[in-house]
Amino acid sequence: MVNQANDHGEITGSGVADSVAYDAEGHIEVITDWNSGVDIDVDVERLNSYRGQLGAYRRRAGASHGLLALMTPGKVIAA
Repeated sequence: MVNQANDHGEITGSGVADSVAYDAEGHIEVITDWNSGVDIDVDVERLNSYRGQLGAYRRRAGASHGLLALMTPGKVIAA
């Protein structure tokens, strides 16, 4: 869970990462979002939605990298 405060109040968010990799200092360096089954032919709109979600996870966790793994077509995209 992540809490952020601003002039309008506090925002609380939560999410579950599919996998993470840590750097030598124990900070999250890479977050991976795995997508399967329904993602046989991913269109640009859906891919951009996944990228946006992964970007939010990455920023909240302070990760420097994000990977989007589309399991059915066997693609991994840096996001």
